[in-house]
Amino acid sequence: MNHYKYLLPALLLICQIAAPVSGDNSGSGTDQFMEDHWRELDVPGMAVLAVKDEKTIYEGYFGKMNEDRSVCEDTLFMLASVSKTITATAVLQLVEKGIININEDINRYLPFEVRNPRYPQVPITVKMLLQHTSGIHDRKLFYISKYTLFSGGGDYPGDLSEFMTQYLSEKGEYYSSGNFSKYQPGSEYQYSNFAIALLAVIVENCTGKSFEQYCRDNIFSPLGMEKTSWFLANLDEQAVASPWFFGKFRGHYGYPDYPSGQIRTSARQLAAFGSMWSNGGLWKGTRLLDSDTVASALTEDPEGIGLIWHFTSDELGHLPSHGGDDLGVATKLIIDPSNHSAVIFLTNGGWKKSEAYMAIWQKLLDLTH
Repeated sequence: MNHYKYLLPALLLICQIAAPVSGDNSGSGTDQFMEDHWRELDVPGMAVLAVKDEKTIYEGYFGKMNEDRSVCEDTLFMLASVSKTITATAVLQLVEKGIININEDINRYLPFEVRNPRYPQVPITVKMLLQHTSGIHDRKLFYISKYTLFSGGGDYPGDLSEFMTQYLSEKGEYYSSGNFSKYQPGSEYQYSNFAIALLAVIVENCTGKSFEQYCRDNIFSPLGMEKTSWFLANLDEQAVASPWFFGKFRGHYGYPDYPSGQIRTSARQLAAFGSMWSNGGLWKGTRLLDSDTVASALTEDPEGIGLIWHFTSDELGHLPSHGGDDLGVATKLIIDPSNHSAVIFLTNGGWKKSEAYMAIWQKLLDLTH
């Protein structure tokens, strides 16, 4: 569920608290609970929200988004791997339209050919990409080296399709047999960020639009997510929470496989997306996905994954979810289709003290029941 696991040192920041905003009559007891557990997390800033039947049950904002500003309802957070649920939504929309067959060889939809050199006769399918069974590897040292954090920050300057061509095409500059698993495609679960980025290349090639523009037209705008983007260049960077790691706030960064983790949005905007998924693909009368598509995507396979979605077990059951983990980022989106609810957890610090994280999620879920 993580974009890339990275061990961070203990955070040593004393933060000012932004007054929590309560969605209804959840009461100061909830505010105090959230504040106490936020302090246990030892992260600079946090936004949490619970929504049910498209109505906010509770929202709270705590701590600092950077050296000078407190977290508020308009603060944009990097989502890390929660972004993958948006990439999957784009693909599933094209599946519904008959443009993509989920069980088809991906080479039918790509401008270059991809084959595991160990299994050249075995096709990699769209479904394998969605379920992390494609056998495409991230090659971690190479992967980390492409973060713009090490070259001045900001968005990665290159083209997505060109980068993936160079990584996966046999004659590509970054090609290696180590970019692929030793397992036959479809036979083994192995989490892959580059596999998800490849889904976005498929969307671009099938629609003739940039992935950003496709998402803007078909996901962000219909959901009212007008201050959401894959790229810093399209946002007011002053509104984006700065990542905190290695003991201080750092600059914003990007990477070439941006569709696997680089969405930046607010808790309120993400609530619209979560509501859509928890309501069978419908949000405020606008249908983004068919209910059958949503049900299929949220059906757990023997490996414990649906179509991109993982599952979180808690006191209320076994719920579809996705987490995010990157440098100075820890996030979580959990949906409950049984009561049309979703809960959102966003921070600009790393994962730490899992008991406190889980207590926050559970409290948010309790508020929706």
